[in-house]
Amino acid sequence: MSKHGIVLAIGIMVTLINTSVCDKRLNRKKRFIEMADDVRGPYCETKPGGPCCPGRDDQCTVPILDSICYCDMFCNITASDCCPDFQRICIGGNPEPITRGCRVNGIEYRVGSVFTNNCTVLCFIAGGCRVNGIEYRVGSVFTNNCNQCTCRRNPSNPNQAELSCTDEVCLVQPDMIQLVNNANYGWKAANYSFFWGKTLNDGIKYRLGTMPPSDQVLNMNPIIMDSVDQPPESFDSRQKWPNYIHPVRDQGDCAASWAFSTAAVASDRLAIESEGVLPEELSPQHLISCNVKGQLGCEGGYLDKAWWFLRKNGIVTDSCYPYESGSTNNAGFCKMRKSKNYRNVTCPNSGEELLEKILHSTPPYRIRSNEREIMMEIMKNGPVQAILKVKEDFFMYKSGVYSYSRIQPDNMADDDKGYHSIRIIGWGVERQSSGVELKYWVCANSWGPSWGENGYFKISRQQNDTKIESFVLAVWGNLWRLKADNIYEIRKLVAQRKKLRLLTEFQNDSGSVRHYNRKLRRLENVSKLKDENGLLKV
Repeated sequence: MSKHGIVLAIGIMVTLINTSVCDKRLNRKKRFIEMADDVRGPYCETKPGGPCCPGRDDQCTVPILDSICYCDMFCNITASDCCPDFQRICIGGNPEPITRGCRVNGIEYRVGSVFTNNCTVLCFIAGGCRVNGIEYRVGSVFTNNCNQCTCRRNPSNPNQAELSCTDEVCLVQPDMIQLVNNANYGWKAANYSFFWGKTLNDGIKYRLGTMPPSDQVLNMNPIIMDSVDQPPESFDSRQKWPNYIHPVRDQGDCAASWAFSTAAVASDRLAIESEGVLPEELSPQHLISCNVKGQLGCEGGYLDKAWWFLRKNGIVTDSCYPYESGSTNNAGFCKMRKSKNYRNVTCPNSGEELLEKILHSTPPYRIRSNEREIMMEIMKNGPVQAILKVKEDFFMYKSGVYSYSRIQPDNMADDDKGYHSIRIIGWGVERQSSGVELKYWVCANSWGPSWGENGYFKISRQQNDTKIESFVLAVWGNLWRLKADNIYEIRKLVAQRKKLRLLTEFQNDSGSVRHYNRKLRRLENVSKLKDENGLLKV
């Protein structure tokens, strides 16, 4: 090996691992010992015969302390035995003095130091890498967003440093955010700190979690609506039922949108149907931990199986069975003890509070993939549940009417992963300054209020890249199967409130006398039906 080649090999080993075990020696006859402030020169500048030598010239030297330094171009390959003023005199420019060095076995060596560590090695680390305004030493390993990077010496040009990073697609992509915000897509993107540092695969694995329906479920016939009126241009369930629509929650790092959307839709509809008598928020944790047959907890689940569980077993309130899987990424074991008499069951929140009520739903029914029918269902009965095929730019949505930007080829695989379930709570139209009308759905997500428009988002009704209208479900709360200590009082209060609402509608001339009387008789009869346990007869 040539003498310069040996310097390069040893130098690289020191740079990367800061230690070296070797049996080869540097074979330049002499070299400078330390680049201290008092030996900065001039050297090449005053060398007899001219300051610099082309190529390799082992005689192109200048004394420095009790050693020598080189002014030939070959020394620039490693920058390890050049004179201190070589760069300024022979190359041009006046780089900043290098003050960083090497640390070996807890001892720091300045740049240019020669020391023995099983063999004689040279500390020549020079320069580094600058990323986002931060300087990293050669040999540093650090994280840049979701990728791990190493600042290393360029193999083809050892006098330069280069950055080597893993090639993961990140959940937050600053370049895409800039492109979306600089264009006219109808929506804006943002950098979310709780998504920063995560890969796109992390987002798919932990932030979604709804399995696409099986072919058998997809063959479910939608309900037939008797008549579909012309819906208004805009509608928001939060305005019609201001105290009954539950706030956005955060599923955290648990792929359980299947449980969150199911519990949220059931909570909203139960509050609406009970006229606010049952306003409690239902527990997604109960579903995640206890609805285990055919489900994967924090790794995904099916909507039809979740609704089957609500119909068959019922669900408790969130205060009784609070959410915890978002911080553990674990479904946990079911803490609801089975008992024929629910009054003997304690809530998992403390183990001391007796269970007050278990709420059930009817089987879900499907709404046809028709804008008008979806609108009428929401306006009459409350929010519906929908499945969304997520695109990678959706994670960065901040405001406006979302539609897939197609800025770059989608990195989301077209498979069973990448589906998400949400609540559709309304719709509207946004008119841009250009005169373009953007028709949208108003949806509630489960990524917390810091995402999107306080946890909500608007998504285009004009294109169905996300398949949001392809599978829409609704459900009724089953007051007949409600289990509660004060069941009779609950049902009586519900009947009274419905009676009052019907009377108000009649006074506003929104229904016929015959229609009102029929509903009133039904309410009066229902409020009286109960069995020996205080439960309504089915």
